[in-house]
Amino acid sequence: MSLLLPFRSAMTGFLTSSIVLFQLVACGGATKADVVDTAAQPTVQSLDEEGYSPPTSFSSDYCSSNDFPAQWEWRESTVRPQVRGAVGGEPLIRHLRDGRLIATYTKLGGHRSEPNNTDGHDATVGPFRRALFTQWKSGDVFEIYPAIYEGEDQQIYIGPNFNNEADYYSKNASVPKNITVRGITVNGVRPVIKLPATGASNATLGQSLIYIDKSENITIENLEVVSNDTGLGRVGKAGIYINGGKNVTLRNLRIHGFENRSANGIFGTSANSGVLLIEGVELSANGGGNGPEHNIYINYSNDDSKFTVKMLGSWSHDSRYGHLFKSRAQVNILEGNYFQGSRATKPGEMRESYLVDVPDGGVLTARNNIFVKTASGDNTNGASLAYAAEGSIGNFDTTRPWGLTVEHNTFVAFTQYFDSQKHQVYPFFIKAIAPVKAENINVNGNLFVGYCRNKSALYGSPGYFGEGYMMVGFNDIDQSFRPRKPQPSASGLAPGSLGYQHKQSNVPRRTNAIGARD
Repeated sequence: MSLLLPFRSAMTGFLTSSIVLFQLVACGGATKADVVDTAAQPTVQSLDEEGYSPPTSFSSDYCSSNDFPAQWEWRESTVRPQVRGAVGGEPLIRHLRDGRLIATYTKLGGHRSEPNNTDGHDATVGPFRRALFTQWKSGDVFEIYPAIYEGEDQQIYIGPNFNNEADYYSKNASVPKNITVRGITVNGVRPVIKLPATGASNATLGQSLIYIDKSENITIENLEVVSNDTGLGRVGKAGIYINGGKNVTLRNLRIHGFENRSANGIFGTSANSGVLLIEGVELSANGGGNGPEHNIYINYSNDDSKFTVKMLGSWSHDSRYGHLFKSRAQVNILEGNYFQGSRATKPGEMRESYLVDVPDGGVLTARNNIFVKTASGDNTNGASLAYAAEGSIGNFDTTRPWGLTVEHNTFVAFTQYFDSQKHQVYPFFIKAIAPVKAENINVNGNLFVGYCRNKSALYGSPGYFGEGYMMVGFNDIDQSFRPRKPQPSASGLAPGSLGYQHKQSNVPRRTNAIGARD
């Protein structure tokens, strides 16, 4: 795993006069141009060629010849090593309160502890258990040091617990608030929580390796949460299971390999509220054929009509059968992410279906993301982004807020057909009957590479590309999916908003160019 360093292109001036935006439709070499008056548009930085990968000579008639280039991820010469997961080491958890070390542990979980143990004096078990008694106070920080944490007493449960017998019998549970669990990187290595051959523990209800129950303002960061390679061990639902969390942050995590257990990477029930923030997270090789499961699947909230899932600067790829991102949450914000589809390699294999699926609609903002679609196999789907796909007339929830913004994304198709029946790929599946008002629809400034469908102005049709878009061929982008000749957008997205940067990172945008330019 590796992290791409940011490109530093030089600024050479500003574009303020009228220009011609060329929409290059790579089907039989046809081109068409839309004239856009930029005199009244925001000034846009003009970028030189510094940092671009060498020019390519891919076929330009791929729509007729079906000669598409092999799928790439990004320019390898610009990557550097990412933090590695531990392959050994001795478990160590440090318990901090108000910046002061109060206890150390060698287990994350375990069984019953001594009562009145909030100061951590019982080190025979770890702090994250459903069993009696509480070993934390709200506001505590737990530092996990590099090692492989494997076994039913090396899993994390964060939820209500009791301080002592009296509280237990009176049902006076303490609800965790403002708890931070932070992996510590030492010499480029960070901790790994691994599914044992015996499966998830009773403390996590057999559902996951990290279980976030009723709690508030919980942060989990800088860990790897992985399945094992043996094919043994059971996990009921996901690597991380969230059930009753209010304002949960998952940051700088890698959640990998649960496809061999037919489990999601992240799963959220309908009991969550506030904001679920997923930032700098890699999700890969999760899913399976029994649900299907997904890299991430979040349900709507029963309690919060504005429950928000916000995914920033993350990388979701190589899910099995399910989606790279699926959410029924009332509000979804996706900015600066890389959704990378994968190719089925043998007959009957099913890779991802949609890249992003928001089946119940509501509010979706997708901005500055890269969507890469290839031949995902039979019984999958050809759209990169699906919105309100499961709704029907009279079946939508009109009590939730509604709005659709899809702007400054880059959509790439490394195939014309996604299955053996030669069904074409297409960027959007947007249900036109969804109860979103026209003034709340903004599909603008997106870049499309490798698409062969004819343009359609009909909202919700497979040929719908929105407004102010640009279509180019593979030779018109570099190996980091950046257009070699960026063109300013009329969408008004100002430089300084959250932009895209490869592999679990994001930077402020420096331009108003079409697509996920930065």
